Amino acid sequence: MRDVVTEPMFLMLLAAGGIYLALGDRGEALFLLSFVLVVIASRWCRSARRSCRWESLRDLSARAPLVIRDGLSSALPDARCAG
Repeated sequence: MRDVVTEPMFLMLLAAGGIYLALGDRGEALFLLSFVLVVIASRWCRSARRSCRWESLRDLSARAPLVIRDGLSSALPDARCAG
């Protein structure tokens, strides 16, 4: 979230909204700032979905070798495999 808010474009839009407020044009300020908040929220949602996708891909790509012990087959987690 901090990365999005500190981008120069968002800082400029927030400053413009502040100038509109300072000049007394509340309608324009609220309109501009509401769209800035919508864009920030959409970026935050996209980054959250992207991190979930990476975690699921990491889980899918984890190797689980199939071993047979005492006639029973089972999958070992990747961390328990040597070499």
